[in-house]
Order: sequence, then structure tokens, then C-alpha cells
Amino acid sequence: MAELRLAPVLVAIHVLEDLAADRLDEVGGRLLRAEQLPLPQPDEGLEPGEESLEEDIDGDVVALGGAFEEGGGRGPGGRSHEED
Repeated sequence: MAELRLAPVLVAIHVLEDLAADRLDEVGGRLLRAEQLPLPQPDEGLEPGEESLEEDIDGDVVALGGAFEEGGGRGPGGRSHEED
């Protein structure tokens, strides 16, 4: 009698396991296809008139340093370098 009540539960478990296995196969296939896609290649060269990120950052730092000197040695908020 207990076997009759247990049979539908075992069938349901089997169906759910099959669904889970099918889903894992589907996900695995998608991951494999994604790995085989060509990746975008970086643009190695600069166009004429462009500067690299490093040059741009260094230029900004130099410009800020010049602003301190032009302002009579005062930094942001009017404080001098000696007050820091």
C-alpha cells in the first residue's frame, strides 16, 4: 500500500531530474557557443591628433600644477601650500 502512494512521487522526481538535466545541457551548449565567438580586437593605433589616456591624464596634472603656481601659491579654497 505504501508503494502505491510512493510511486507518483518517484515519477515526479524522475521527471524533474530529466528537466534539470536538459536545462543543464542547454546552458552548457550556450556557454560553448559563446566561447567560440570572436572577441572584439582592441584598436592598437591612435588616429592623428589623438593622445593616449596616459598623456591626457599627465597633461591634466601638469595643468593643475600650473594653476597652483599662477594663483600665487594658493590651492583650492585660497589656502597656500604652507598651510597644508
